[in-house]
Amino acid sequence: MLRPWNDRVRFRPEEAKQDRIEVTVTGISVRGRSDGCLDRFLRALGGDPSRDIAFYSDTYQVNPGSLYFCNPTGRNPRYPTLPVRGSIIDDNDERLKSVVSGKLRVFRRSNVGSIYPQIYGSNAGYSAELEAHLILNPTRAVRYQRFSRQQLFSDPDLWQLGDFRLYGTPWPATFDEICLDGNDNVLISHAQQAISTPDAWPIHLERYLEAVLRGIGTAVDLAATFAD
Repeated sequence: MLRPWNDRVRFRPEEAKQDRIEVTVTGISVRGRSDGCLDRFLRALGGDPSRDIAFYSDTYQVNPGSLYFCNPTGRNPRYPTLPVRGSIIDDNDERLKSVVSGKLRVFRRSNVGSIYPQIYGSNAGYSAELEAHLILNPTRAVRYQRFSRQQLFSDPDLWQLGDFRLYGTPWPATFDEICLDGNDNVLISHAQQAISTPDAWPIHLERYLEAVLRGIGTAVDLAATFAD
C-alpha cells in the first residue's frame, strides 16, 4: 500500500525517486566506405520498425530492449537530427510506448583519408560522429517492466526485474490499487514498490542506464549492417 500522506508526513532523502534525468551520450562513431554510405546508415537508423520491416530483413523482429529513432530531420541533411521514436508496433501488432525521450544528432562528418592520410591512408573512407541528448524517467520505466507470476506471488525480498524493456505497456496495478487519472508516472503496485526501495533503487537506475546504452548500440549496429 502507498504510505498515507498529509502535510505532517516526512520522507527521508533516500526514499526520493527521480522522474527526469537529462543525459548526453557521446563517443558514437561510424565509418563508411563513401559519404553516400553514411547517408544510407542514417536512413536505416531512422527506419520505422512497424512499417519498414521488409527494408531490414524477412526475419527482423522488433526488440523492446532496443532504442528506435524517427526519420532524419533538420535543415541540413548532412547533419540531421533523429528524434527517439515514442512508440513502436511489436510483432503481435501491439503498440508499445517508450520509456526514453530525446534525440540523436550528427555533429561531425569527415573524409578520414583526407584528414589523416599518414595514419589511415588516403582511401580510409568517411566517418560520422553522433551524440544523443536523452531524457530518462526511472519512475515511469518501472511501470513498463514485466514480472512473472512467480515473482509477483513470491517473497517480496525476491522480486527482481527480468530483461529491461525500453518499450512496453504500463504494468497494471493490483486489483485494489488504481490511479484514477490514468497517470503512468507513479508506482502503486506492491511489486513496483518492492523494487523501488532505497536499497533496490540504485540497482534499477544502473540497469536502466545500461539498457539505454545497449539499446543505442543495438540500433547503430543494425543500421550499419544494412547500410554497408
